[in-house]
Amino acid sequence: MPPATAGAAYPGPPASVGNRFLAFLLDSLLAVALLYVVVVIVMVGPWAGEPPVWVVVLVTLWLLVVVVLAIVPLGRLGQTIGKRVRGIKVVDARTAATVGIGRAFLRQVVWALLALPATSATSPTSRTPRGGTVPCTSRPPRR
Repeated sequence: MPPATAGAAYPGPPASVGNRFLAFLLDSLLAVALLYVVVVIVMVGPWAGEPPVWVVVLVTLWLLVVVVLAIVPLGRLGQTIGKRVRGIKVVDARTAATVGIGRAFLRQVVWALLALPATSATSPTSRTPRGGTVPCTSRPPRR
C-alpha cells in the first residue's frame, strides 16, 4: 500500500504517542470500570453459586462492551470515547475517511495481540502511515 500523499485531507497533524496512550488509558479505564460493575452484578445475583452461568454471562457482556465501546465508534466515527476526549481521529491513510467496522475490528485484534507497540501507526522517526490507517488529531493545530 503506498504511503499517503502530502495532499491527503487529514483532519489535523499526526497524533503524538503520548496523546494516543492517554486515549488508550481512558478507554481501558472505562472498559474496566464497566466490567467491574458487570462482575459485581453477576457475583451477587441469584445465579452467583453456579460458576458456568456467570462465566458465560461475563464473557458475553465483556464482548458486548468491546464491540460497543471500541469497534463500532472507531469504525463509524473514527473515534472511541478516549480518542474523542483526547481529540484523536483514526482515518484511512489514503482517503482520510473513517476506517469502517471491518478494519476497526482488525485494528482491535492487532491491539490485543501486540498491545502498546501496535498503537503506533507511524514510528517516532518517520511519518509514513502503516497498515493503511493514520491516527491524527481531529482538530486543526492551534496557531
